[in-house]
Amino acid sequence: MANVTTHFKRLFVRNLLWTAQADATTILALLQTLADARIEGAQKGKVLVGTAGNGHQSTFQIPSDFTPSDAIDLVSEILDRYDEARTKLIADGTASPTDTQIHDEIMAKLRPVRSIARDYFNLRTEPEEITT
Repeated sequence: MANVTTHFKRLFVRNLLWTAQADATTILALLQTLADARIEGAQKGKVLVGTAGNGHQSTFQIPSDFTPSDAIDLVSEILDRYDEARTKLIADGTASPTDTQIHDEIMAKLRPVRSIARDYFNLRTEPEEITT
């Protein structure tokens, strides 16, 4: 996965909602346009500066130290989180989740890691039978 902080991912998702609302489009349409542009850019070795789709244009600032594959990883992860959020909302009874609901669900899952603890509680050692 790309070397991206959770704070950047959260800002990225917020920007998707803001852009979708301003451009009267959807987060999914922006993500699809961004993914298409990123894949095409990676294939050509170019860096994404802006995207356009469905008659709307959006520009996303990607950190300059990102490689094209880092940006692809980021967009792919956010698309996965979009799908998970939409599926969860539908399973919870929301027939047609809005972008705001999906945004809120994604943001609820994107939390910075504050600490890491190793848990070996369920680690088991099985005796090995030795045959002669």
